[in-house]
Amino acid sequence: MSAATVEPRTALEEEIARRLRDERPRLGPRPGHGPRVRPVVDLEPRAHRLAARGPATTIPRTIGARISVLRAVQEPEEVDDPSAPVLEPDPALDPARIAGTLAHGVVEVLVGRRNAAQLARWVSPGVFDALRARATVSARTLGPRLAGRAPVLRSVRVCPIAPGVVEAAVVVDDGARVRAVALRLEVHRGAWRATVLEVG
Repeated sequence: MSAATVEPRTALEEEIARRLRDERPRLGPRPGHGPRVRPVVDLEPRAHRLAARGPATTIPRTIGARISVLRAVQEPEEVDDPSAPVLEPDPALDPARIAGTLAHGVVEVLVGRRNAAQLARWVSPGVFDALRARATVSARTLGPRLAGRAPVLRSVRVCPIAPGVVEAAVVVDDGARVRAVALRLEVHRGAWRATVLEVG
């Protein structure tokens, strides 16, 4: 074996090594070489920006708080004039048939056989958000259940509450469980729409 010999550096090599050490890329901007910043005039008043953002919301931390938010009574979306006539739905649209079809679709969403977006026009925005959240949780815990038989509608009971408002109780067998679905249908722009939905 032979030992390696190390020769001392020359002055030129020392200078090159010093320059390489000094010119290594460093994190952050180098002094005098930062990006050019040009101030922009804000044309929108601050009060208008704050009003456009709307009220600040917080995300509930516990599952109980989240469930209470989902089950909260939905505020009406628009203020109806009590003296205005109620738009009657098309007589061909039987509320019992709508309730049964909608409950069947809701159970299909919960077992993963249907996308929640397909029911968006038949439910109010609050009901849609709650249904989509429950379907997401159900898919995470149970996984997709495309195998097996499709849900079967067992019975539908409808009770008129007021002009343009009915409540329905529907029983649907999804193959693994028999579920009770309670919903409230209200006339919205001449068609029935679910404004309250509970699935057992």
